Amino acid sequence: ERGLAMGINEGMGYLGVAATTVLAARLADGNLAVHPFALAGGILLLGLLLTLWAVPETNPHAHPTSGPLASPAPQRPPLKAIWAETSWRHPALSAMTVGGLVNKLADTVAWGLLPLFLAQRGLPVSQIAWVSGVYGAAWGAGQFFTGPLSDAAGRRLPIAVGFWLLGTGLWGLTQVHGYAWWLVVAGVAGLGMALLYPNLNAAVADYAEPASRGAVLGVYRLWRDGGYAIGAVCLGVLAAGQGTEVAILAVAALSGMTGSLLARRLAARVSPVAAGSVMEDGTI
Repeated sequence: ERGLAMGINEGMGYLGVAATTVLAARLADGNLAVHPFALAGGILLLGLLLTLWAVPETNPHAHPTSGPLASPAPQRPPLKAIWAETSWRHPALSAMTVGGLVNKLADTVAWGLLPLFLAQRGLPVSQIAWVSGVYGAAWGAGQFFTGPLSDAAGRRLPIAVGFWLLGTGLWGLTQVHGYAWWLVVAGVAGLGMALLYPNLNAAVADYAEPASRGAVLGVYRLWRDGGYAIGAVCLGVLAAGQGTEVAILAVAALSGMTGSLLARRLAARVSPVAAGSVMEDGTI
């Protein structure tokens, strides 16, 4: 039920993103130098207090999940080996690092380029916020269902279809015109993210036993969240030189190609492996 757990966790997170995106439109009518930062500071303080006082330590729960093949005292492989396997040696894990990076390029489009693209077409700030909010809401709410779906049907198909839908939604943003249509295609892109996002996390964890799972997920997320920095620079340069529409279409094409890559590279299901070792097939 890893997909269910990831879906709930990520779903709650991105419903928060969606709600705050819409709230940002109201903040735009107030003091932009103070109000957004006061809100963010309050949210961060609440998160810190919840973490310190309400969130239990989870590490003791991880090792019993290693199953009957686990050694009594699993040992984590060297970090250098984990880095190499996750980043480029293992066919599935390396493909998922590419997928993670590309989905954050799409995020850069959603939160950076899409508002500029819509503003250039005359949409007011309040409506821009709702388009982005629908994207975030479809992404957030959808994960309550797409995570459990992957537990039942496997990870590969939801992830691949998610990337294809994401690419279709981003492409559609440049092909339609009008507030209502932009809401629709933003929802399509958000549904794609709902299919791929929690299930990429779950699939990476499927390949890693408890002794190395934190390190494997750390390497994956370094590549994934590095997509924000890469997207900010590369898409910013592309948008400045060729326009926001070209930059959005570039990420739409990358999303479609990534879906095809993952459809080829991922196993339909992952069998349990011995904990804390690099197997002959490269599984960590």
